Amino acid sequence: GDLLLATTPTNFEVYNVLELNGVLYAAGDVCIDRFNVHTRSWMEPLFPENGVISMTTDGSRLFSVGDELSIDVWASNGSKIETITLGMSANPTSLAWDSLTGSLLVAMGEDGLGRLEMSSGSIDVWNENDDFEDGFAFDVVARNGIAFVPIEGEGVARVDLVSGDVLGTWK
Repeated sequence: GDLLLATTPTNFEVYNVLELNGVLYAAGDVCIDRFNVHTRSWMEPLFPENGVISMTTDGSRLFSVGDELSIDVWASNGSKIETITLGMSANPTSLAWDSLTGSLLVAMGEDGLGRLEMSSGSIDVWNENDDFEDGFAFDVVARNGIAFVPIEGEGVARVDLVSGDVLGTWK
């Protein structure tokens, strides 16, 4: 059966929901509430230091980003593994995981798209200086090594994450 999640015990607004290993994570205005789908019970919430705007998973870990470009990495049991600081000033709007490249992607509002390669720790940024579409990047999704970034009023910018090439924008 389906589970209808209308609200959580802690959050008034819920922005993002995902499932990892039988637990629903609901990111909202206060924290990340957790719901065990097997026992149908609420678990202790997670409280990221900088709040939570978006989250994603690589299938074993949960990544969350808040008001600053600091990414919290959580184990599936709810313990914080680490906080990754990207060392730049931007307003994150969304996270995505690309399994082909093992990269965490961050849509950064007016500042384009950022990528953190988890194995090497290297950071790449695409913005208007790289022929990346100028405008507000409000979301990001990845599929087979391609990042798709909707740009407000401009279309969907695309980046080949393997070659690093900007592929152009679907308008």
